[in-house]
Amino acid sequence: MKKIALIFFFVSVSASFLAQEGLCPLYSNPALIEKANTVVVPNRLTAKSATVGLQLPFFDDFSYCYKGSYPDAMRWKDSSVYVNHGYGIAPPSFGVATFDGINKRGYPYQPELTNLLLSNPADTLTSAAINLKTANGQPIDPAADKIALSFYYQPRGLGDAPESNDSLILDLYRPAKNEWVPRVWSARGYTDPNKVDSGFKRAFIYLRDTALYHENFKFRFRNTATTIGNFDHWHVDYVYLNKNRDSIADTLYNDLTFGVVPGPLLKNYSAMPWQQYRTSEMAPSYSVRIKNSNNQGINMSYQMRVLSASGSTLHSYDGTFANLPTFQTAGYSSYQPHSQPVFGYSFNPMADSTDFTFLHFVYRTGTANDFVPANDTIRLQQRFRNYYAWDDGGAEAGYYVLGKRSKIACRVILNAPDTLQSLRIYFDRTGSASAANTTQRFRITVWKDNANTPGDMVFQDADCYPAIKNSGNRDLYEYKLTLPSSQRFLTAGTYYIGIQQFIATGITIGFDRNYNFNTNTFYDTGKGWAQSQYNGSLLMRPVFGTRLIAPVGLSEISPINLSVYPNPVNSNLQFLTDQAGTYVLYALDGRKVGEGTTTDGADVSSLPEGLYLVSVVVNGYSQTQKIIIRH
Repeated sequence: MKKIALIFFFVSVSASFLAQEGLCPLYSNPALIEKANTVVVPNRLTAKSATVGLQLPFFDDFSYCYKGSYPDAMRWKDSSVYVNHGYGIAPPSFGVATFDGINKRGYPYQPELTNLLLSNPADTLTSAAINLKTANGQPIDPAADKIALSFYYQPRGLGDAPESNDSLILDLYRPAKNEWVPRVWSARGYTDPNKVDSGFKRAFIYLRDTALYHENFKFRFRNTATTIGNFDHWHVDYVYLNKNRDSIADTLYNDLTFGVVPGPLLKNYSAMPWQQYRTSEMAPSYSVRIKNSNNQGINMSYQMRVLSASGSTLHSYDGTFANLPTFQTAGYSSYQPHSQPVFGYSFNPMADSTDFTFLHFVYRTGTANDFVPANDTIRLQQRFRNYYAWDDGGAEAGYYVLGKRSKIACRVILNAPDTLQSLRIYFDRTGSASAANTTQRFRITVWKDNANTPGDMVFQDADCYPAIKNSGNRDLYEYKLTLPSSQRFLTAGTYYIGIQQFIATGITIGFDRNYNFNTNTFYDTGKGWAQSQYNGSLLMRPVFGTRLIAPVGLSEISPINLSVYPNPVNSNLQFLTDQAGTYVLYALDGRKVGEGTTTDGADVSSLPEGLYLVSVVVNGYSQTQKIIIRH
């Protein structure tokens, strides 16, 4: 949909003309927090402080996206793009850098923009200084060393399509002349706004200009977009700068990786209250997509670990070894123990809120080198707090229902009596903030079950309005119920919790397009309840319990800044953390083979070669990484 049509859509169409549900681009980004967060690498060299730039090769596939929303500060000197695993469709590896029309805080660059036909400068992604003067102690020869930059890019993906006047641009920096060479490469958006590319395109640029060969070389990506909202998406992945490149032969990589972040392990939710958990809530299996980017098959295995809050192993899953054909010939792994593992573990009853870590990793026989070891491991959290959730912590679109007095609800099954305290919702701005705060009236409502659809109303709370400010809306706002607790007390059973709106043009709610719980999402425009037709889930979280616990945030990532090196390691493994902590070293069969403090490091000289897991705990937060011991 054209942006000019989108902006005025909600104020120009009547409910009688088009009473239905729909998806639209977002105005802002709920996954980006207010302060400029980065993936911190302790003791890192930055372009400002380094006397010589980073050394070749330079590579980033943004596979640390599950840790934070911004680029690695060791590789990049700015952070206005959004690093995520939700927007790209079939990226080279999980994690992309997304360019759009909003700034690094998640707000539009020009919220009051009136000329919606213009495409304005928006995001940038600038590399740290890179040494193109020497490599491995030897001078670089611009003519003979064939240095090239390659990357993969995708317009739109699961976001909004860039139009023909929107661009993704690459510039190169000449250090000696202190100038940027603009538009060394560029791509334009679509003439058809409904077009979707399901694959990533490859760009390959030789660096032939001798003025680039300096110890402080840099390059940058930038885009132009409609800067009034979260529009005109470009997704970049697998950024690779090195010598001895070949534009024809250099297309395949010895990389075993995950294609996307594995699916949730609960059957009906991405998170749920600890007091409501029962073993029946576990999904019988979950989805994993494993990719072989090489030109030949790989004998590999997939494993998963469940770790407690202290980092100890509670459960191990071993998918056994199997041959994985190349992605070009066979796509993602179809071997059932790898692609759809049967999950035979359930948590014990919990006495309070608890978080568990799920560690997914792939590995191959022996200690063969992998092009990108970092994308072999994904660390996710399974949270049992005081709320139900269906989303993965991000939103790629907005969901709306047209029609005055229309209703939106999510299904919740209470395994025990409980009290509804509040409803956390991400409302996206679709017009002026003042209008949203005064005209977009809604009421939090609970309905009974009627043959697997919402039935009679249980109760409805007082009038509410979206908590939207002129600067944007950065998180799920908590709407506390005003009714007495006795009226909010619900017996065990199935309920539908959501809102009834009192504005014909709808109120836009954040919509996650990656975790598909649409069988739990319902709407009613006045013609009866229906299940949502859109695959995904709403950013709407009912909060239960006897007391309110303040939300930490959407993703609620454990705040450990950890670097483990060297990896592979021969004798002494070192840890860099913000504060001292403890570590436990595990063999793949779950045996504990070492432990100690992070300040002392780990002596692994007596351990056999192979793959190990190291779990680090700092201030009660744990983080686990995979290491290779090689003597």
